[in-house]
Amino acid sequence: MARLFTCLALCTLMLLSGAAFTGLARSGGMPDRHVMLAVLTLILTCFVQVMTFTYFTVTGKMIAQMVHLARLDVGILEEVARCKRSMTRSLGLLILAVIFVAATGGTAWRAGISSRWHLAGAALLLFSFAIVVYRQFSLIVMNARLFDSTLKAYNAKRQGMAVGSATPWSGTREIIDYQRREPSPYGDSG
Repeated sequence: MARLFTCLALCTLMLLSGAAFTGLARSGGMPDRHVMLAVLTLILTCFVQVMTFTYFTVTGKMIAQMVHLARLDVGILEEVARCKRSMTRSLGLLILAVIFVAATGGTAWRAGISSRWHLAGAALLLFSFAIVVYRQFSLIVMNARLFDSTLKAYNAKRQGMAVGSATPWSGTREIIDYQRREPSPYGDSG
């Protein structure tokens, strides 16, 4: 996910820079190009943020399921929730900045005048975009590490349950009975 996020963030940055360049150029056909690039930037930014939020939601649910099924330490769930909250705050900041710039730009374009609010918002958007994307990237990496460590602990715990079921004198009868009653969410019998 980190590579995909980086690629999409770079594409968004290129569109954002192109929209800024065409907005500042002010030649014949540039306003139309500026508006087109701005709309594409708005759509791509929203897409990337929704995709990232979905990633955090899905991995959070998977981690919670692994913690529940393997009876792992629930402390990791607090860390996952903290990452998701931080991600949501940064997502909201970026979306608000993009919407503000689009709204002030649309108003200025419709009136046929230059807007100081739009220029200030665009400068703020470029600055906040760099900060937010850097923060989101670090959160994605942290969430991936949490997912990997939980998956390893889950697999180790499940392997221990399977190994324990092979020896009837290992004292794991409750675990064996629990495994037989609870079907696997992945449809396999093991």
